[in-house]
Amino acid sequence: MSDTNRDDRFRDISEIIRKLMEQTMEGQGAPVTFSVNFIIASGVPGNNPQKTVEPEAEIYSISDTSYIVVNMPGVSEENINLEINDSELLITGQTEQRVYSKKVDLPPVESESMQYRCKNGVIDITFQIKTPEEDEEPENRDENCIQDHNQP
Repeated sequence: MSDTNRDDRFRDISEIIRKLMEQTMEGQGAPVTFSVNFIIASGVPGNNPQKTVEPEAEIYSISDTSYIVVNMPGVSEENINLEINDSELLITGQTEQRVYSKKVDLPPVESESMQYRCKNGVIDITFQIKTPEEDEEPENRDENCIQDHNQP
């Protein structure tokens, strides 16, 4: 790839980011979250042993759903493994060139509600957030601290 082509690509990316930020600041667009990953490969293809990589993960909650988004470039859905141990999720994936592995601390979620999909190496995982049991007492409630506001 020539330096000119590379410069043009970076200029294009920079322009897209600038437009997104302008639209968001002017209130024309919805808030946008995006990330850019660069993978620099070296060596002779086919001769490299698999390398283990820890991918980045975004974790957020909206309403009663918790979302985890992990980027594992080149990984197909059949090469993804998800394991839940207590409040930790282990996400692994594999391609011919690398093995991905990421441990994520989970908020209080219903583990049986886990759903996921993979598209273009982006894994979207969702959980339903646990709701407190109705018969559980709030932790910060103090029975000795009841006040009668009708007394002077």
